[in-house]
Amino acid sequence: MLSFRGSCRTLTYAVVCCLIAATACKAPGRAAGNTSSLTAIAPAARDEANKGIDAFRNGMYDEAVAHFRKAVELDPSSILVRFYLGSALAQNVVPGLDTPENLKTAQQAIDVFTQVLEKAPHNANAMEQIAGIYFYIGKWDEAKAWQKKVLNEDAQDAEAAYTVGAIDWAQAHRNVLAAMTPAGIHDDGQGNVHAPAQVMAAINAKNAPLVAEGVTYLDHALQQRPYYDDAMAYLNLMYRRKADLDRGDKQAREQDLAMADDWMQKAAETRKLKEAHEVNDVGGGATSGDLEFDMIAPPPPPPPPPPPPPPPPPPQVTGKTNGGDNSGGIGSLFGNGSTPKVRATPPGRVNISAGVAVGMLIERTDPIYPPIAKAARVMGTVVLEITISKTGEVESLRVVSGPAMLQQAAMDAVKNWRYRPYLLNNEPIEVETTVNVIFTLGG
Repeated sequence: MLSFRGSCRTLTYAVVCCLIAATACKAPGRAAGNTSSLTAIAPAARDEANKGIDAFRNGMYDEAVAHFRKAVELDPSSILVRFYLGSALAQNVVPGLDTPENLKTAQQAIDVFTQVLEKAPHNANAMEQIAGIYFYIGKWDEAKAWQKKVLNEDAQDAEAAYTVGAIDWAQAHRNVLAAMTPAGIHDDGQGNVHAPAQVMAAINAKNAPLVAEGVTYLDHALQQRPYYDDAMAYLNLMYRRKADLDRGDKQAREQDLAMADDWMQKAAETRKLKEAHEVNDVGGGATSGDLEFDMIAPPPPPPPPPPPPPPPPPPQVTGKTNGGDNSGGIGSLFGNGSTPKVRATPPGRVNISAGVAVGMLIERTDPIYPPIAKAARVMGTVVLEITISKTGEVESLRVVSGPAMLQQAAMDAVKNWRYRPYLLNNEPIEVETTVNVIFTLGG
């Protein structure tokens, strides 16, 4: 499970654990040289590869890594097996955790995907994987650089363009908080006309290039996918950052805020149309092709990019494991549906329903509604997956879904909640559950 541990609790950015996780299927030819020679696996490596798939599906990622490493040793030429190895390693990367062990795991995964690129230099899928890992360990500039490489290979990749724009906003938002919080100022999302000029000057010096780049890439994402409501939502946020830049020009600031409101309205209307199945949100880069892989875990931020469509037909792999026919199993390993999204629950820990957890809650801290989210009229439910210790404390948590601007506020509140210990056979035991934190402007 991609959990929120240790130093993760000190994260200041709100979109970690949720941005670059889902990689949509791309147009044929993206992974240069998509031929049988790249997808074939030597007979000697098939058994290890299939064992790795079984371990992956059961959430046993360390075991999967061991099998895939062996498969690579047996068939060093197979790009497909290296993809599996890199993806299994990436599952062990904890977002935001900067311990040497976590960073080492991240680098190992990056190294494996780099080896893929040595054999297939134009493989955009490997580039996306590297971008996602860099995002998870907080190296946002590197993540953007790799997404731009993806766009060099496939200019129609709406998700890559969206990701660059979303990271630009996250960096700009972080700059605002870093300057305003020590000064005791709240971001009002309306251009911050009452903030001290010297504070805003420092913010704007850093944010001007981010805002310009972010708007450009989000516009590009919408050119590829006209109903990309997530990109619309981020344009709303980005134009509020642009209002900071134009705060000295009332007319320009008001135009920025009008644009923000307009994009917010368009995003809401588009979501309703999509929910009613009145529009089909498929744009450039959404056609099935070969060598398609999901990134490391949950589908992304506030609002998350859409999950990937069904995978293309898998390559045929002969041989059986666990008494069952496993032909074609490798191709579906990272496809939408059968791929395990979280680790299997370890021994000594059980899963309980959200309803049971509510009955155990004895101390609750209400979340603080972020002023910028209020100004942007961002509402919604943040879903958290949490681990409750034997003593009833929240010892780890991660975001499953929810608006990015609200995620950090939800985590800051829930990490202080206290529960009655859960008893199994009259002994306290760790439990995992989910928590829904609801933000409404009327509440």
